Amino acid sequence: MCSHKRSRTLVGIFTGALLMALLIGLVGTAAFAIDEIPVPPPPQPVQVALGMVGLAHLQTARLNVVMVGGGQPDPGQRCRAEISFFDAAGQLFRDSSGVPIATEVILVSDQAARLDLREADAFRGRTGLRVAFRARMQALDLPPTTGPDPCRRVVATLEVFDNFTGRTNLLAIGGGQPDPSNLPACPVEVSFVNASGDPFRDASGTPIKALIALDPGQAGALDLRSVDAFRGLTSMRVAFRPVLRVVFPPSPCEPPVATLEVFDNFTGRTSLLAIGGGNPDPGE
Repeated sequence: MCSHKRSRTLVGIFTGALLMALLIGLVGTAAFAIDEIPVPPPPQPVQVALGMVGLAHLQTARLNVVMVGGGQPDPGQRCRAEISFFDAAGQLFRDSSGVPIATEVILVSDQAARLDLREADAFRGRTGLRVAFRARMQALDLPPTTGPDPCRRVVATLEVFDNFTGRTNLLAIGGGQPDPSNLPACPVEVSFVNASGDPFRDASGTPIKALIALDPGQAGALDLRSVDAFRGLTSMRVAFRPVLRVVFPPSPCEPPVATLEVFDNFTGRTSLLAIGGGNPDPGE
């Protein structure tokens, strides 16, 4: 009788120990699962990038920034930012003294600032009809922990105007961009296709396309020349479509900003500009 009671007691102790072990195991698993929940990265300073554009001789590029908003300016709602110009290699342009063409500005509601890239500075040490450049506004302070970020109210406009007449030849508007990604740029294939969806070809029959892999801040380009667009045609105009396709990346990447320009072969001046947001074809 005593032996039977002792057996039940041992079984109870063993069962209790087993339940305790399972409970500890479950608690430990829950704690491990909580640790595995990814922590979102902190908000980064706002950046407005307008993509690559070409500057021709006798032209000036001007980047304007303004903080939109009504009412009286609030000193507590200000945006401290740097505005600047970069070349296709991701390097800042410099003036004749070697000083980078960049400046720090402090914006409050309805106030604006500007920065110019002059022809002399853009073409210094360079030859050709055109120089590729991009304008950028980079907020210098982290977003506030509470309330809206005033730098998200900044709208940037890029003008390219004639040095003699002052007339604007080109205008691009940017603003409301999301926080910049820390991911590398995606490898992309760029090409030109006709109205039938077939690629244009050069004189040797090779499709006009290129595979471009970019480091952050760098740019690439592909041209569709009139001689290739009109080969075998006699019409006054040719319909075309630029295509940017993200090549399957080995890891997550950030689609680049695409710009389409149509420019004069003799003056190099841009007559049409379209800025895309890096939306690749969906693929198959």
